[in-house]
Amino acid sequence: MTKKEYDRQRYIDNKKKIDERNRQYHRDNKESIKQYKELYYRDHKEMKKEWCRQWRMANPEKVKCYAKRAQSQRRSLGFFPLNEYFDGSEGHHISKNFVIYIPYELHHSIAHNIFTWHNMEQINKLAIEWL
Repeated sequence: MTKKEYDRQRYIDNKKKIDERNRQYHRDNKESIKQYKELYYRDHKEMKKEWCRQWRMANPEKVKCYAKRAQSQRRSLGFFPLNEYFDGSEGHHISKNFVIYIPYELHHSIAHNIFTWHNMEQINKLAIEWL
């Protein structure tokens, strides 16, 4: 058994005790951990930016989904998708909280406004039929 395998098995066998010890350590050393994190970020800011840039390039679908969620939160609308995002889709709010991803052409076929509820019955009917 290698050291790595031994350590992994030891962690599995003693998970509760190790986790409680770690929680207690973090409670006791909250300030020093905070200072360490601030210093680490300051000293490695460029490396962190590069990691984030690489992750964004490797995960464009997740980035797009997170951006849509952030934008909807700024507009005081909820963001609970009822289906998955797909290429060529747009999120349509069928209510203040729930979103259905529908094709771009369908979403723009009827002018509507969720805040005034103008044409929402018609577009919601089309969206639910499509779903």
